[in-house]
Amino acid sequence: MSSFKAVLKFADNPVKGYDILQCNYSFRQQTDDKGRPSSPALGGNVFIQITTPPDDFLLKWMVDSYKRRTGLVTFMKLDEESAFQRVAFEDAYCVEYHTNFNAVGSSSMVTSIVLSAKRLKVNGIDHNNDWPD
Repeated sequence: MSSFKAVLKFADNPVKGYDILQCNYSFRQQTDDKGRPSSPALGGNVFIQITTPPDDFLLKWMVDSYKRRTGLVTFMKLDEESAFQRVAFEDAYCVEYHTNFNAVGSSSMVTSIVLSAKRLKVNGIDHNNDWPD
């Protein structure tokens, strides 16, 4: 059992929070043939898995190729109920949406999404992908 919990919230849907089952994000740099960085830092994709919600907010976002959203993933220690880490995203597209059903297990229906964000802030450390407007 985890000692953390995480919640996904959106600026344009402030009342609804989605409890996260799994989340990951990363940053990287391309390297040359000697292993030295050869590009700016790249990143901004966030994978999130939740129990499939009864609403269609996320699916509507996925099928609208032009819809960008701003939101926040907050990780909390269960014993403290205060934020341990915050991952804020701005101008994010939903670029993947998967729903999986499995009759065996505690989470029989889960939805996974991948966000591609123009800007990602992890505990205030800012990464901007410098997309054209």
